[in-house]
Order: sequence, then structure tokens, then C-alpha cells
Amino acid sequence: MVAVMKKLIFMFILFTLMLTLLACAGGVDFGDTSSTDESSSVSEDYSDPSSQESAYEEPFSQENSSQDESSNEQDITSEDSINESEEVSKEESKETSKETSKEESKETSKETSKEESKETSKETSKEESKETSKETSKEESKETSKETSKEESKETSKEASKEESKETSKEESEEESSEESSVEIKTETPKIYGCTKLYDSAFVILGTCEEGAVIYYTANGVTDFTESDNGYFSARIKSTSSSLSVILRAEVSGKASSDNFNYTAKPKSVSSGQWDIIAGKNYQFHLDYTLADYLHNNLYSQSQLDGLTQKLKNRQSSFGDTEIIYLLVPSPATIYPETMPTEYKQNGSVSRLDQVMDALNKAGIKYIDLKSLFTAHKNDKYKLYWKTDSHWTDYGAFLAYNELFSYISEKYPDAAPRAFDEFDWIEDYYVGGDMSYYLEYYMGYYTDSLLMKEYNIRREAKFVMPTQISSINRYVSNKILTYDKDTMPAKTIINTNRGTLPTAIVMRDSYSTQLYDILAERFNLTCYEPMWSFSINSNDMAKYNPDYIIYIIVERNLDSVFS
Repeated sequence: MVAVMKKLIFMFILFTLMLTLLACAGGVDFGDTSSTDESSSVSEDYSDPSSQESAYEEPFSQENSSQDESSNEQDITSEDSINESEEVSKEESKETSKETSKEESKETSKETSKEESKETSKETSKEESKETSKETSKEESKETSKETSKEESKETSKEASKEESKETSKEESEEESSEESSVEIKTETPKIYGCTKLYDSAFVILGTCEEGAVIYYTANGVTDFTESDNGYFSARIKSTSSSLSVILRAEVSGKASSDNFNYTAKPKSVSSGQWDIIAGKNYQFHLDYTLADYLHNNLYSQSQLDGLTQKLKNRQSSFGDTEIIYLLVPSPATIYPETMPTEYKQNGSVSRLDQVMDALNKAGIKYIDLKSLFTAHKNDKYKLYWKTDSHWTDYGAFLAYNELFSYISEKYPDAAPRAFDEFDWIEDYYVGGDMSYYLEYYMGYYTDSLLMKEYNIRREAKFVMPTQISSINRYVSNKILTYDKDTMPAKTIINTNRGTLPTAIVMRDSYSTQLYDILAERFNLTCYEPMWSFSINSNDMAKYNPDYIIYIIVERNLDSVFS
């Protein structure tokens, strides 16, 4: 339909052109110029839609084809036009003018369309080029990303593989090491050197083991345990049998359990003259006559305590400016109740020691609270008490000494206690004395093959002690740390001739041995009254006019406070 319309329009244009030529040749008058203006006006109104349409025409090749078709029909159209030309009127001339204007507009539109088409093509080409560039860039980016990802993936895979290999190797190594440790390293099997009958329907097995071992023992279907002490252990078994089968084994942290040791216990008896001993846990032994203090079943009555308070007030009043100081030393069971056999149950929380400290406080008498002090230090590196002897150690005595002279130095600065580092603390295996003797494993002399020993410390001064002090033997020997019975119990006067230090009279029991040298070294003059004599000598009071009267009494000897 469009093609037919184009043909008709083209034929009409040719016809109009011919009429125009004829008119020009024959002097034909087209009338006034108003029709030209009108034609021009119509042409202007028509040009815009035509121009808009041309923007949507097909490319150049289709337009040329249309022109060729019009040319083929030109001859036929011309003949018909000549025959009819004479009949065309002035009005038709006006129409021709309009059509001419349309054709010119159309031609202009076509040219414009061509230019716009070229521009559009260029723009399209640019856009396509850009899009192509972008697509190419994207593709290249994707390819690069893929390649990079592959490379990184390979590298990551290699690293992960290496790490996994290392971890696997490490874990396998640790597992193999752990397996070897659990399979090959066993705790040493404990050895037995003695078995002794006790007074409280029990017996104790004594032996050696690997250091740090816990000993498990089973008898009569009951299993218990005890901690060792530097390679020595004791196991208390409740039984009165003359023979009993016991299975023992040892365990050390980080090692496999030892082989079981099957032991037939045949407890031996000790002579009737020996003191009764309680075998506690963890190689700790206790004297039987400290049991009542532990059980709290020997408390003083209120009237006794009231009488003691008044007596203490009177005593202090009679001494004038001489100050009384008490060092009341707790028994080992008071500080380490966990070592007592579980069958012994305490009666309440108040002990005789607590009662006496309360009476001293009410009377206004100074005392060193060693119960609190030792509770705070019970797990120190060095022991506060022996385990195979009923006394405190040089270290426990040093702690009390430090508290005592810290107090005295408030009034006498030169009497300040010496520091811990001013002494050598010599660690070794020693004989403590009394309880190993009562169990008949120590007979008064020391040998390397001695069965019952204990790892402990001995204190020696680094500084020069006054000769009168250093010449006195506190212990039997450097290996037997039992007080020397030839020197320690006797009354002794020690004068250091240092006038800036105070003077003291010391009332004491055997617990004074561990303080003997260092206490005297901090006084100008020290009068040691005979051991276990707690009556004040009025002559000594008048002669020495002491600044202090010091009482050193262990818990089991608390009755001495009432003397």
C-alpha cells in the first residue's frame, strides 16, 4: 500500500512539473501571491511530521530500490499527463504549488534523514564498540578472575594440604608419644621396710616410693590412700589381725600406675615404755597425748578461765614495767587436721588453745597468735612441723621469731628481726627424733642406711653469732635434729653486751630449742630458765630487771600457763 501511494505521489509531481513548464512557456497567470504564501504555510506545517517519519525509515539500500521502481513507470505516466494537461485549471495549479512544496520538504526530510541516519549509525557504531569493549573487558576479567581463582585455589589447596599434613603429623606424633608414655613409663612399685602395731587397734605400714607418689592400699575390701613425703610413706590400717593381706600400688602424675605389690602384713609390737603414736595421713605422725586437744574434749571450765584471767592480771601488775609475752605454739593436728584419722571427730570448734588466748586477751597480756600465722603458712615450701617428730621445724620457729621481734622492735628498733636471707636453709634427709624413736626405727644414732628418715631443713646463720651463742649445741648433730640433752634443758645466761637491745627472761618447754640461738642474738641479756620450769624466780627478776618475760609453750603443755 505504501508503495502504491508513493507511485501516485510521484506521478502527480511529474504531472505538476509539466504543467508548470507549460505555463511558463505560454505565459499562464497563476493569480495573486497569496496562494504562494498559503502553500508555504502548509509546507511548513507538513515538514515536521515528515521529518519525524523519516527518522524511522529503512537504511539507504531500501530507499534507492523505491526510486528505481518509480523510474520504470515514468514513461506511461507522462503520456497520460499530456492528454489531460489542457483540462487543468488554475485551482490545480495551486494544488501543484502545494505538492511541489511537499516534495521539496520531503527531499529535505530525506537528506536530513540520511544525515541523521549516518550520525545514528556512527553513534550506534560507537555504542556497539563501547558495548563490545565492555563485554570484551568483562570476558577478559572473568577469564583473568577464573585463572587467578584457579591459581589461588591451587596455592590455598597446597598450603592447606601442608598445614593438614603438619597437624596430622604433629597429632600422630603426640598420640604416639602419649601411647609410649602410658605404655612404657610406669610409676615405681612401692617398697616396704616395716610394719608396726599401734595402740588404737590399728597398725602402720612404712615404706619408700617414687618421689611425689600417692599410695593406694586395699585391705579387707577397703581401699584408702596416702600422700608420700619426699620418697617416704606410711599407710594406717584399722585392724588387730596378726596377719593381713594388703595390696599396694603407687601413682605419679603423668605416669601409669605401678604394678600391684602384694604384701602380707605382720605388725610387730614395740616395748611398753614407748609413748603411744597415732599414724595419720601423708606420713604425718601425732603423739597420743595431743589427741584430747584435737578432739576438744578437755576444755577448761568457765570458773577456771575466770581465775586464769585474774591471775594473769595480777602477774603483770606484780612485774611492773616488765612486759609479759606468750608464744603459744599449736600442735601439728591443730594446723593440719586433715592428717588425722577420720574416725576421730572433733567436739565443736573451740579448743583449749582458743580459751587460753581469750583469757590472755581479757587480762591485757600480749600473745603472738601463732594459730592464725601458721594457718596462713601451712602450705609454704618449707615445713612448719616435723612429720616423724613432735616438734616444729627451724622454719616454723623462724616465723614465730619474726612476729615476736617485729613487735619488740616497735619499742627497741635495734631488735628488729633478721631477714630470711641472712640464714642458710640446708635441705637434706635428717632424723627428727622422738616419734621415729617411739616406733623403734631410730635408736639414737644416724647412718645412711637408717630406715626411717625425713627430708627437712636446718637453719645456719650467715652472719657471725656472738661466741657465747655459737658455742652452744642446739641439736645432737648436723644430721640428728633432736635437742641436745646436755645443753638445752639447763639454765643458761647469755650476755651479748649490746646496751641498745632489751633484756629478757625466757620460760620454756622443748619448743625453745628451735628459737634458742636467734632469740638470744636479738637481746642484750637472755636468762633461759630450766626447761619446763614455769615458776618465776624472784631473785632473777631483781638481778636482771628484764624488759620482757617470754613464755614459749606448746599447746599440749597449756596447763603450765596456770602455774
